[in-house]
Amino acid sequence: MNRNTAVAHVLLTLVFSAWAVEAGTSWFWTGLLWLALMGLAFGLVFPSLKKDETEADAWRGAWMRVACDPLLHAGLAATLFFIVQAVNGGRELVYDPVAERWFFSPPPWRWGPSSVVMADAWRTATLAFVFTCLCVTLRQAVNKGGRILLLRGMSVNAAALAFWEIARLVLRNAAGLYSLPAFLFPASSEAVGAFYVLMMAVSGGLLLDDGLNGRWAPWTPAPLALHFAGACLSGDPPAILTAWLLAGVGGFYALRYAWPFLWGGQRMKNLIFGIAPVLIAGVAYFRYYPGNPLLLAVRAAGSWGGWFAEWARGLAGATGAAFRMMGDHRWFGVGAGGFKAFAPFYGLDAYVRDDGRAGVDLAEYLCEHGLAGCALVALALGVLLIGHIRRLALLPHVTSGISTIPDRCWLFRMTPLAVMLSFGAILIVLLSAAGSVFHSPFVSLSWCATVTCLGSFLPMRKAM
Repeated sequence: MNRNTAVAHVLLTLVFSAWAVEAGTSWFWTGLLWLALMGLAFGLVFPSLKKDETEADAWRGAWMRVACDPLLHAGLAATLFFIVQAVNGGRELVYDPVAERWFFSPPPWRWGPSSVVMADAWRTATLAFVFTCLCVTLRQAVNKGGRILLLRGMSVNAAALAFWEIARLVLRNAAGLYSLPAFLFPASSEAVGAFYVLMMAVSGGLLLDDGLNGRWAPWTPAPLALHFAGACLSGDPPAILTAWLLAGVGGFYALRYAWPFLWGGQRMKNLIFGIAPVLIAGVAYFRYYPGNPLLLAVRAAGSWGGWFAEWARGLAGATGAAFRMMGDHRWFGVGAGGFKAFAPFYGLDAYVRDDGRAGVDLAEYLCEHGLAGCALVALALGVLLIGHIRRLALLPHVTSGISTIPDRCWLFRMTPLAVMLSFGAILIVLLSAAGSVFHSPFVSLSWCATVTCLGSFLPMRKAM
């Protein structure tokens, strides 16, 4: 047992959430809960040692930090909310012959949140608790080296998933093997695409960090290429467009950041072998590749503007439907999974997708959990982000260290890994407005782990 045991359990939690094919079964959620709890337990028993710190002091400090962590309290409060929602469920669909209408029976505790679909409520409570365990473990028991190790493990895991999908497609088309498991790809296309966009940001940041610190190897770009392929194979047009956008913006940022460190021949080599292939591949993919889902959607709509307008109308309709339902259940919502169950009462069946979702995460969360439930989740996320915001406030006191880049360019005062992780986290939030992204455990947990690790690569006051 050593200090990396907690990191290993956090990574196993993320790996398990991605490789499990039947994520709706009870054994999946039990395994997820067990791995997260063991990660927190090992983080408390084997905490990371600081300089000139004994194991006993580190052990006591870890327990004190965890007990006083406001994220733990906010996360447990949100978990308790969802537990009450589940316990207060079991409402039956009954018919009122006088009013000649169907309705759900009132919950046992009319003062509290309730859910019609109890299984979804228990899954939401489990996911909230797993989120709390992972974030507290990373915040209080894992140091910077352990977080970098976790990010590398996440990158390798996603690369293995993408490699398997490519191999599966090749074997299916070449050898007729149609029974191979798809693992991550049974999930919704927007969740799969968002997952690989996030992993592109993680692997891109690690690639830049390795290159600038002399840890370059021939296989280093392989995870980034596999993540990019996975995003393109997801079949979700917004995710595909976001992946190409991230590749372009990230490539320009990397070239601009590394430019002062390269001599003339290296600059030309990077332009020819780095940027040119991406531009050529982008033109070929969006202009000529017949199986491109984004190109097919644009051609079906008639133009890029028509596709965007049609996509925006669909999102606006789903958002309006969710907020209309929320109007009658403002504080506690209709319960986890309740959007599909309550949609017929409002004549909103047309806005329910095949998976029972509305397709817009924020609107659906407000509809199903109300202002009270979303406020508790926002409180936990706020605690997680407030430390990052405080560190970002130190950027005016940090110099870029690059003579050719003015210090007013705050983007270059951050480390490349911090910039790429920030890009990825923000893009996933934007994609959640275009589909059901955070409802998938492998996306929400990976996003939370990435945002938590981000704090280690931002400026710290003691270093000023």
